[in-house]
Amino acid sequence: MLNRVKLFNEIAEFGKTPTYLSLPLTFRQKMFIAKLRLSALPIRIETGRFERPRLLPNERLCPSCRVQNAIENETHFMFECPSYNNLHNTWMETLKKGPGFDILSMSEKLKTCFTVKENVKITAKYVIDCFDLRSRMI
Repeated sequence: MLNRVKLFNEIAEFGKTPTYLSLPLTFRQKMFIAKLRLSALPIRIETGRFERPRLLPNERLCPSCRVQNAIENETHFMFECPSYNNLHNTWMETLKKGPGFDILSMSEKLKTCFTVKENVKITAKYVIDCFDLRSRMI
């Protein structure tokens, strides 16, 4: 599982302006991309730390799916949660990805989604749609 600092370090291009800041995205799209990149999206891995009693990371299970012991972190939210399969399949079909995308490491997949100019807007829409669906389910 990627931790907060590691996730940002894995996808950040230090010394360069993040791709999403130079694209014509809506405020909401930029906000969701920024929150996801910085591990600040209110998903269970983040919100569980503020519950009392505080939940251990392995107790911050996904409220959207019924997969046993599925911790809701950024990678589960974007790539693994079966609750978003329809949205995920549509996103994957439109995503510009090179050959071998499926065998890339999770950090390389995330980097492709957040730094390839053609993918940023598509990824922002996907994240917003998933989060909206998540909000209706829980």
